[in-house]
Amino acid sequence: MVILFLAIVLNLLKTSNSDYNFVRNGDKCEPVGPEPIPAGLCSSPEQTYLGSSGWRKIPGNTCQGGLKKDEKVEKKCSQGMLTGSTICILVLNVGVFSSARRGRDYPSNCAYFISSVQSCSHYHFKFEFRSQIVQYSYFKNSRTILVRLADLSVWQSSNEGYSWTEPVPGRMFLVFYHHRFSNDRAFLITDSDTFYYTTDTGRNWHSATAPTPPNSFRAQVLHFHPNSDFLIWTGNRDCGSNSQNCRAEAQFSRDNGRRWTFVESYVRNCAFAKDTSIDADPNEIICESYREKSGNQRFFTGSNMLELVVGSNFFQNKKKLFNAVVGFAKFSEYLVVAEVFALSFSRTAT
Repeated sequence: MVILFLAIVLNLLKTSNSDYNFVRNGDKCEPVGPEPIPAGLCSSPEQTYLGSSGWRKIPGNTCQGGLKKDEKVEKKCSQGMLTGSTICILVLNVGVFSSARRGRDYPSNCAYFISSVQSCSHYHFKFEFRSQIVQYSYFKNSRTILVRLADLSVWQSSNEGYSWTEPVPGRMFLVFYHHRFSNDRAFLITDSDTFYYTTDTGRNWHSATAPTPPNSFRAQVLHFHPNSDFLIWTGNRDCGSNSQNCRAEAQFSRDNGRRWTFVESYVRNCAFAKDTSIDADPNEIICESYREKSGNQRFFTGSNMLELVVGSNFFQNKKKLFNAVVGFAKFSEYLVVAEVFALSFSRTAT
């Protein structure tokens, strides 16, 4: 009875919901497309009109006073769509356009929304980023896009590019990753040991602490596992300005980055053996690991060979597979390894 009463009270306290043509995104209601404008309100894009705030009062609610989320707000006519006109939202690679489309070049920092599929001649909406786009990607099977700019800011659209926000305002990010095996997860990587992640397609972002700052050896920072909570982080260890032992160090987590456990140091690449197409031990980790583990890894030469080492029980039981490798990769149900061989030639006297 107490639980039922609490549920009723919480439902009564909820007075507002997202308006038509808007969807909830965290504590905001964002448009899913251009808002219809009643005829006669706008005669030019520079004018303004009173449009929906994104919220509507739940029908039947009789609450009075307090915060009125559903009050109309002033908007530019260029943000809406005149009633009766035809609109399709067409995002051409999120601002990365080629001259092959309509025979012209498009700025690499703009996302355009085209008013007619047939003519594609009039642009009703344009969002201009403050810097050039250097990375972009959709969450699979969703309308949500992430974009990283040259100024290291990250932007997100939950409506295929109609409107954009910064998921973490004021922070700079070196890269972002979508989880290979979980479509609703992504990770934003800063230059420190703080990173941000979402488990709900960007509706909410959370901060977490990595064991080290991300590596500066051009290695992939995060590797993923079919078990969504399993992660491998490869970062810098002891890489200060005068460090003599700067190295890349790998650590793994089994709880989506809440706790980390050491795997190996002086590595170039570490990944889980398990994949959707590779039926391997789910607790097995494979590393490209340098034979000599001392000194500054930045200055290693070819004489310090990379060994391919596999470790069961999260690298507790290690076994060397190859003495000298160029690298390894997963291809379909195979693990492909490039090995280095020393060739010797002899000359026969005649």
